[in-house]
Amino acid sequence: MNTPQQPYSNPQPSWGGQPTQNAQSSWNAQSQPQKKSKKGLTILLSILVVLLLLIALAEFGLRAYVKGQIVDGVKQQAAQSNTAITSDPKVSFGSSSLLLGALGGNIKQVDITIPSSLKISHPNGDQGTPQVDGNPEVHILAKGIKGKSESDMRASDLTMQSEIPTELMLAQAQKNQSQSSSGSNNALAGMFTLTGIKTDPESGVLDFEIGGGLAKLSMKPKAENGNLAMDVEGGKVLGFDLPETIVNSIRDSLTKQSQGGMIEGMDVTDVKVTERGMELHMHGTDVDLAKVGGQGATTDQGGGDQGGSSGSDSNQDENPVQPDRPYGSSGEGYGSSRAA
Repeated sequence: MNTPQQPYSNPQPSWGGQPTQNAQSSWNAQSQPQKKSKKGLTILLSILVVLLLLIALAEFGLRAYVKGQIVDGVKQQAAQSNTAITSDPKVSFGSSSLLLGALGGNIKQVDITIPSSLKISHPNGDQGTPQVDGNPEVHILAKGIKGKSESDMRASDLTMQSEIPTELMLAQAQKNQSQSSSGSNNALAGMFTLTGIKTDPESGVLDFEIGGGLAKLSMKPKAENGNLAMDVEGGKVLGFDLPETIVNSIRDSLTKQSQGGMIEGMDVTDVKVTERGMELHMHGTDVDLAKVGGQGATTDQGGGDQGGSSGSDSNQDENPVQPDRPYGSSGEGYGSSRAA
């Protein structure tokens, strides 16, 4: 008699059938370490991304803070000299990390362009001694800045560039001529007052008008032994050569106040005559930045008859521009008279 088949009985696995439940459990157990490994890698990458974002934010914040400090400092110094800069200073730090540089005590680079705050006035009339306030535009590039505090910061390499306009050269020369011609021995020099300056960029010469056209004098500025020097190209008065004493007086008046204004450790490396005036390039190594930081902080005093820091004409030579006065401060310091 045939045994009836059970229609709902569980089929027995065959050699070619589906894997058993034990085989599936074994496969799941092998895949769990791979999932944990991928999850750990994701967490690690997330942490690294967060750290990089924090470092980037710190770098951005530090750059913004330092830039703000520099800009505010320049504005405050301009305000102290009763002048105003034409726009905000431009400050950049190059591609190197400012954060790492600050932590390591060696900032790779700071690039600053300070706009002009120069103001020339004639409080005593056009024939009176001019008053010079502020400074022309200056570009400063400092590299390898080291120091533990703000007072002992030094730059291993420092370059500066500024264009001295003819208006500033003329005003400074007229001030110095006015002071030097006060004595009877310099009466002749006082008669030959500079009244105008023109530039010739092609020949690199400055042409000086004397006495409203009574005489003319041409000089070629140059860098010599780290200083600004003036070579006389020619001078005529009514068709005759200018007396040597007059030439020397005018040349000295252009560089008289310059020696004290030179920043210690910096030399004049190049001089170019431009359409607007005279462009100076300076370079120095291991420069004390405290002696550069006063840029724009000075001004003439006493109604335009004084020369910057001095309170009277009689004390001008006895109180020269201090060594920590910045390059070009109050229109002084745009060269040195040592090589003149």
